[in-house]
Amino acid sequence: MEKEVFLNAEKRTEMTRGEINELRLRGELPAVLYGRGQETIPLIINEKEFRKTMHTELGENIVITLKVKGENKKTHSVIVKDWQIDSIKGNLLHIDFCQISLKKEIVVDVLVETVGEAPGVKEKGGVLEHILRELEVKCLPVRIPHSITVDISHLQIGENILVKDIVVPEGLKILNDLEQIVVNIVASTVLEEKTEEAIAGETAEPEVISKGKKEEEGDGGEKEGGKE
Repeated sequence: MEKEVFLNAEKRTEMTRGEINELRLRGELPAVLYGRGQETIPLIINEKEFRKTMHTELGENIVITLKVKGENKKTHSVIVKDWQIDSIKGNLLHIDFCQISLKKEIVVDVLVETVGEAPGVKEKGGVLEHILRELEVKCLPVRIPHSITVDISHLQIGENILVKDIVVPEGLKILNDLEQIVVNIVASTVLEEKTEEAIAGETAEPEVISKGKKEEEGDGGEKEGGKE
């Protein structure tokens, strides 16, 4: 397990939109802490401290030891489950923390990274298609990897790597369909045909789907504490 990472927080009372905006101007963020079977706790955290906490090898999946002011020696093991970002300015608006048990497995999405250079690309002019950029895995919080690497140095045109081909460390279980394609190598002409078909199929404006919260302030509803 990596060195323990701490983040300070303090409880907050119900606040108006104006008070929340003033909070952000001071460099602080509204947040909530929730977990299965526990009451949602509204919090305030320092934005700079939070950003520093997230800049580790584990990135978004880091396990944080949250210290809430006034709770003496009590701490909370948490992961970041969601965040709200200003769609125009790009700055953070709100953070959701989910309390976890270090002794119980959880489900998280882990980045897929390719290593090596495929002969089908380098020598034959093919194109690498990275189909699955994240894998859903189940493991103990202390075993969450920063990424899962896939070696493509043997791939020729027409070849691929499926989920079932990936070897992961002990204690890590991939939950995706084993027959899903993670990466494959296609001829450039095939990719051009796919692109032309996609353009021809565009008969209307695409629907924009936003992941995360809407830009509305509040303490957020209580959620189930992670996927277990």
